[in-house]
Amino acid sequence: MEGFKFNKQLSIELYRKWFLVEKRSRAAAYDKQQVSDLYNLIVKQTKSLIDYYCSNELVLLKDEFPVIQEKAFYRCKFPVLYIDYNIFKKVTLDLLVLDNTIECLNLPGCIVESDNLKSAFEKLIVAAIECFDVRFKKNMYLTNRVFPMKTYWNFSDLSSEEYIKELENCGWIEKYQYPFNTILLNENNEVTYTIANNSIVSGNLRFAFKRYQFLVSASMHRLMSM
Repeated sequence: MEGFKFNKQLSIELYRKWFLVEKRSRAAAYDKQQVSDLYNLIVKQTKSLIDYYCSNELVLLKDEFPVIQEKAFYRCKFPVLYIDYNIFKKVTLDLLVLDNTIECLNLPGCIVESDNLKSAFEKLIVAAIECFDVRFKKNMYLTNRVFPMKTYWNFSDLSSEEYIKELENCGWIEKYQYPFNTILLNENNEVTYTIANNSIVSGNLRFAFKRYQFLVSASMHRLMSM
């Protein structure tokens, strides 16, 4: 994955379109057209990788055996691009895939789900683009790793609007409204909750998000996972 490279010429074309022709402000948040443009650029160049991760012929890198199970469950790497004016940043996401849910382990709080895995990868790309834009403009690391406590809860489904209010009540009060997701921050936490707009947040997804409100050290996380 480290050897993967996005086509620089295509990135330059977006830079020219956004900032030279359409004269967008570098400081402004990505708008819907920018998110869509960058999404299309990424999907076009990662299509074969997405198809592979969604196929029934997937082979685990360490164990070298095909995944023969009803629900997908594996970790993988996935490249995403972020454009800051004329600087192009390739970011490698460390993903945990469980059925049709994808969690970014090194982009804490960015978790997506969909009806099928291919659609989940597409949602992930959009969520990562918007999350990167917030993190970059807030002078945060684009990626970092935190360790959620091992917990057990049962939650019901909620609308994204209700769930955003719940997170705000828990201290994630810094809110950034993007075309496809709402990004919530807490000044005392590296987690950037990325909640799809106008959607239903399932109980399983609420559980996945909730874990990130209770963080532990790396050593404690290892002990809890034994």
